[in-house]
Amino acid sequence: QVAGEYGSSREPDVLSAKCKNLRVIIEKVHSIRAIGSAAMNLCMVAEGSCDAYFEYGIHIWD
Repeated sequence: QVAGEYGSSREPDVLSAKCKNLRVIIEKVHSIRAIGSAAMNLCMVAEGSCDAYFEYGIHIWD
């Protein structure tokens, strides 16, 4: 399982890159979980409930 978020940018070129990269990830993993918090996603990786974490457009407040 992979934890991930997609950021807030909806600019066409950024959104296109996000969708392209997400498709590559989806083809290789069992599931993706998005819970809305970068800190919680990283905690899930640290505790072993997720194997990896990715985010497009992460900011310091995430």
